[in-house]
Amino acid sequence: AGSAWPAEGGCWGTEPHPTRLRKALPGSYEIRHYGPAKWVSTSVESMDWDSVIQTGFTKLNSYIQGKNEKEMKIKMTAPVTSYVEPGSGPFSLSMDFLVPKRIKNNF
Repeated sequence: AGSAWPAEGGCWGTEPHPTRLRKALPGSYEIRHYGPAKWVSTSVESMDWDSVIQTGFTKLNSYIQGKNEKEMKIKMTAPVTSYVEPGSGPFSLSMDFLVPKRIKNNF
């Protein structure tokens, strides 16, 4: 089981934040320049891939919908990042939402 938490080095810290497009590759992907930002994160572990993704997203969505220490709703932003620890299972997922610049100092 995982949880969303505001703690330096876990949920909050200096992480990438999109500031400008560096290079667009047609029909493929974009490479962006990132600067300092704050993120809200959760970690989940499960043997079931679909469950770990759904649980991670649900936890973060609840957090940004106001189930947080400040009872503040946070607009969902991009990028949403996720990292799955390689291996055959159980799956260990870290999922992160970017905190919008306009409210990051309120946390």
